[in-house]
Amino acid sequence: MHGRHGRGQAQGGRGQGPGSGRADHMLEPALLCSLLGGATHGYGLVEHLAEFGLAAVPLRRVYRALSGLEAMGWVTSDWDSAQTQGPPRRVYTLTGEGKAALEEWMVYLRESRGAISRLLDAYERRRA
Repeated sequence: MHGRHGRGQAQGGRGQGPGSGRADHMLEPALLCSLLGGATHGYGLVEHLAEFGLAAVPLRRVYRALSGLEAMGWVTSDWDSAQTQGPPRRVYTLTGEGKAALEEWMVYLRESRGAISRLLDAYERRRA
């Protein structure tokens, strides 16, 4: 995809069939996009994933992705200092570098959308 981002590409590999790795491919940009709205705890981010068609992503995978995004400097996290009824929660915030990475993702996704449209159009023409 782009040089800054070795992760986030479909990890399914070749020969695993249509849709392999779709959640892995979209999880990072979906999390970054969710954080555009402001600091959010992990469970809140999981709820946002349904908006992107990623409702079935396991919670541990979400937290693993958030840890990776934090290691890359794209998000920061801190413990929620507000008193809650339950235990303290980690709250994630998008960094300036994370916003820039998300912009790169959006360029890539727009280009991909165009390529997918052309492929689907060609398929429909040849199939007819």
